[in-house]
Amino acid sequence: MTFDFLEPDSTDFYEISFRIVRFQTSGGKMETLITNLDPEQFPLSALKTLYARRWGIETSFRSLKYAVGLIHLHAKKPDLVLQEIFASFLIFNFTQASTWAADISQGNSKETLI
Repeated sequence: MTFDFLEPDSTDFYEISFRIVRFQTSGGKMETLITNLDPEQFPLSALKTLYARRWGIETSFRSLKYAVGLIHLHAKKPDLVLQEIFASFLIFNFTQASTWAADISQGNSKETLI
């Protein structure tokens, strides 16, 4: 593809190669990946496995970001941003630990009568 916004005589050019791979997911949808990974080291089956693992990580980060409330940060300085992130994770982890430690001896009942 020609990039007409780049000067053809520039010395800033370097070669880049990539491949476009399409595959069907377990849900029946088609996915398209663009990668520069070596086709011999990373055949289609390996790319599908890596994609499935990566997708799980991405969705986990997304849900964690919303659960922890890191959509909007209040701090501006890098040190304070980190402090805000660590404080949010601390509160999230404490809440999760409290939830896991909760007494569930009531069984499946939704209400407890006194």
